[in-house]
Parts: sequence; structure tokens; C-alpha cells
Amino acid sequence: MIPLHFVLATALGASASGPVNDPMDPVGAIGAPTLEEGIDCSRIGICPTIASSNGEAWAGNGQIWVTDFNSQQLRLVDTANGCNVIRSCAAPGAGSPSENALIGNTLYHYDFALGLVFRLDATTCQLQGFCDPPGDDLAEGLTSDGQALWRGDSQALYKFDPVTCEILQVCPNPPGDSADGLTMCGKYLVMLGYSGRVYQIEPNTCTIVASCALSQGAAGNGITSDRIDKLYVDQPSNIDRVNLTCDQPFGEPVCTTPGGVMGSVGVPVTFLASGMAANGQPGENVTLTVSGLPSGATMNPPLPLLGQPAASQFSWTPTNGQVGTFVITFTSTDQLGNFTTCSTTITIAECHQLVGTGGGGSDLTIFGHLFHTDLSQVRRTWPVTMVRRPSLRIPAILTGELRFSVQTLMHNPHVFPTNPDQWSRRLQVAVHPGQWITSGLVGTENGIHQTVTTYVGDDGHVYMTFPFTIDGM
Repeated sequence: MIPLHFVLATALGASASGPVNDPMDPVGAIGAPTLEEGIDCSRIGICPTIASSNGEAWAGNGQIWVTDFNSQQLRLVDTANGCNVIRSCAAPGAGSPSENALIGNTLYHYDFALGLVFRLDATTCQLQGFCDPPGDDLAEGLTSDGQALWRGDSQALYKFDPVTCEILQVCPNPPGDSADGLTMCGKYLVMLGYSGRVYQIEPNTCTIVASCALSQGAAGNGITSDRIDKLYVDQPSNIDRVNLTCDQPFGEPVCTTPGGVMGSVGVPVTFLASGMAANGQPGENVTLTVSGLPSGATMNPPLPLLGQPAASQFSWTPTNGQVGTFVITFTSTDQLGNFTTCSTTITIAECHQLVGTGGGGSDLTIFGHLFHTDLSQVRRTWPVTMVRRPSLRIPAILTGELRFSVQTLMHNPHVFPTNPDQWSRRLQVAVHPGQWITSGLVGTENGIHQTVTTYVGDDGHVYMTFPFTIDGM
């Protein structure tokens, strides 16, 4: 039995074998770009697979869903590993299976006889529903842009909702041609016509960017791409791989990282950096790289990293010799060489919070730097930032009161070259029975403002912590 789509293709002028002798150039006739500006359709490889296949849908990692007319099966074929069949699903419908498309883990299948689009779970093959797509049944082609479906008929190309089949957009067919297959390449819609031509179409404006004729001659039964640089066209007994070059199919990839981070010697600095291909389709990986890492800093997972997205955590605990400003630059590069950079500027100071007793002052060397404090005796010091500071559990005393003092000091010559050493007033704290506290500020301050607050921790205990702000930060 000859598949109906093959009869239609022959009726419309596409031969089953040999060159397609098509003197007409519908794209050139309307002044669109020539072949050299868009798609190169020369064949670069052959992947033998199931005879009478059709309806490819790219599933990532070299895997393609195809329709096997002979067995009425939808087959997941691994083109990167000997074209082995990974999984098969019985085709739903009335025994005239045709095109496939994939959105996430949902496989969409068009039955030519019924004119319906069926939804299946791509892992379990379970039927989830169906709808009646727009257009007539005189052409083929089904693909997705990651959110919506596209299909062709004798007059136009339709973008529609994958669940309701509601029309979202209509583009006219290329002059004198109609779809035998559809796929996406980045932001472009790529149509295989019954004429044997391949068209690159900008879907938002319906503009034909470029076209070419398949160099191997026979019009294909279907078309798909890995959305990067490989186009697959099925033939009566194999899947041919041909060149596909789309002009700027991705746009600029995304690179994300915080712009500025404040840190302190001895306090861990962490943040996430990530990169992503612009349209986020499966298979369109980016490589995330980094430069300018300070000594002792790590990325987890290590860079360079390939992924979609590619994300890695920066971790670093600066030492006393690393006071200053550090610029870390990340680069997100897609598989066509498009790249975007993003940078994080880390400013490291020496900032310490001190707990002790009394007033009168004392000198203290911390991490090699000499500080003058307003505490007569320092019992404990912590390296701090404005968001990372110690919490002390409030003791449950029964009588009397417990007194101590807190002060915050900073040495930051890079941000404040004319006023590198700054300090807060000494905060006097008194703990009373019932776990309540009183406090007061004494002495002078230079740029740092000290307070105290209490909270109940996840363990049910009451804690006190000592927030501070710094003028100009």
C-alpha cells in the first residue's frame, strides 16, 4: 500500500527518486535572499532506518521520533547510535499515521485520515487527548516551537494551541508550494515543500528568509532538525542528514550572575552563575566558562560546563591578603559560537564584630591588621558582613543582670581610600531575667551604625544578633 502522503507528493510534482528538476524559484521570484544567504541543503550523511518512515520529531541527544507506516508504530530512533529503535508506541487513530511533534514529554501525532492531532505521553505512550487542528488535509507537516504547534495545509501554515487546536497565527505558504514537513531551527520555521525545496521562514513576520532544493533530489516524506545545525529528511528507505545553516538561530545566549557582592575576610562568599541558550530548546546547550577567579575560589560543578542551562556555584573564603576588589567574568557560549558575558564585582574588606566588657579602649590585631577598639577587654571576634553575622543565645538567668559590650570595626581602603578605618559606637547590652534585654550606645562612631535585635530560632530558643549599616554601602 502506497502511503497517501506519497501519492499527494507525486501528484504535486515531487518525484520518488532522482533529481528534482524544478526551474521555478518561488522565493527568488519575490526577491527573497538567495541560497548563499540562508540554508545549505547538501547532503553530509545517511542514516538507514525504518522503511516508509515519516513525521520526524527531534527528542534531543540525537534521538528522533518517526512514524513507521508498515507497522503502524511511532518509533524513537537513536541517530547517534546506529539508528537503534529505543521505544515504540502504537499509533493512535484510524490507521493512517503521519506527522509527529514534541513539547516537553508530550508527543503530538497527526492522523492523516481522521485529520486529528493526538497527545501521548512520550514515555508511557498513554493517550492523553486529541483535537481537530486548523486547515485542510491536502498537505502535511507538524512541529512545535516549544509552546505551540505548527502545521501546514494546501493554503497556509498554522500556529495553534496544542490542547485546544485554537488558531494563534497564520502564514501563507511559499508561492506554488505547500508543506510536506515542518521543523524549527532556533527562532526560524523550516518547511520542506512537496516541490523538494526547503524554506527558512521567520514565523513572527511570515517572511521567507531563504530557500534551497535538496541536493539528493527526491522530495522527503518529513523533516526535522536538532535545532542547532543538523537537518534530517526521511526518504523511502532511510533518513538523510543534510546541512542546515540558519542565520542567527539562537540570538544571544543568556548569562546571569549578581552584579556586585560585598564580602569580608574570613566570611564565605557564595553565588550562582548560569548560562542558557536564548530559546531554551532541548539540545541547544551552552558552555559556561569563567575568568578572573581569585586564589582559593572554586566553581561547583567545575567550569567549563556544558548544559541547558549550565549553572555553577561560586564559593570563596577570602584571606587577610585578599582585601580589595575582584572582577569575575563569566561567558555563556552556544553551539553556534554566539556568546554573552556577565560579571560579578566582589569587594572584600576586613569587617569584624567584637564582644567584650567595659570601656576605655584597647588595641587588637586581627588578620594582621591593628584595630583600636572601645572595649577594655575583647572576649571574642567574628569576621562579618552586613548580612552574615553571629547570633548569641540569650541565657535564661533568674536574678540580677548580665552585661557585655559589642562593637563593629572595618578596614576598607579600596572603597574608602580617605577613610579606611571605620567603627561603630560601643553597644552596651544587659540581659535580664525572662530573656529580655536593654541596650544603649556610648562613645563615638565613624561610618558604622550598630543596633541589636532578638528572635526565636527554629529550635525554639531566643537569640540576639547585632545588625549594622555602613554609610555609603
